[in-house]
Amino acid sequence: MREDVDAAHRDEEAAGRLRRGRRAEWSATVRCLDDLARRLERLRSTFPVDAPDAGPLLPAGPYGTAHWSLLTDRVSWSDEVFAVLGRPVREGPLTLDELPSLLVPQDQPLLTAAVTGCLVDGRPAECVYRVNGPDGTRRTVRMTAEPVVDADGGTVAMRAVFQRVGGAGREQALARGGR
Repeated sequence: MREDVDAAHRDEEAAGRLRRGRRAEWSATVRCLDDLARRLERLRSTFPVDAPDAGPLLPAGPYGTAHWSLLTDRVSWSDEVFAVLGRPVREGPLTLDELPSLLVPQDQPLLTAAVTGCLVDGRPAECVYRVNGPDGTRRTVRMTAEPVVDADGGTVAMRAVFQRVGGAGREQALARGGR
């Protein structure tokens, strides 16, 4: 995409149509694309590129990875995802349809919109939401996800990284509707 933006910018510049306001728009677009590229690279570095259906691998740390195959209905979560979400490993991973059940009701539409944007529109997703633990505690979790596409550009899977974030202050801010 960055190459397409650069080419379109050069074309507009060569045609003499580049006004002051348009320069700012082009700069903002390039900054957004560069930021997106950095985020995608961080996400991709956590998964084996040549084996999207392989179990997720991550170095030790406060992250967990998950993979949902739309072709096989296979779901795999690292043990860290279970820990981040406060779900016992013995209960197994949740499907994408079941995942919102862990969230507080107010945050369920946020997760649903992020997953839909990833699977239907093929966009990377990032959202922060609150999860109810089995012991009644509440935790704040960040999910960063990207679609896995086939050779034709169709989404065949979604992979995600989960991280527990913030403390009680962050969770209270979310409860009041802050982001």
